[in-house]
Amino acid sequence: MECISSQDGDGAFALAAVAAGEPGDSVVESAGAKVYLEQTAVAPLDDKVLDAAVDQAGGVQFQLGQQP
Repeated sequence: MECISSQDGDGAFALAAVAAGEPGDSVVESAGAKVYLEQTAVAPLDDKVLDAAVDQAGGVQFQLGQQP
């Protein structure tokens, strides 16, 4: 599971692997994957989609994009 938080209001976001969300976090679930959003990240990410891909070295890369 992942948690997305905003970074000091500068428009940047942080993503971290977590076992569970914190009280007050919003939960987005799709295809068995859960992402917890801190309350400060909910509005700015409302029209976004989170994409993930595994690179050749086995690392996971995340990207935010506009919802179609």
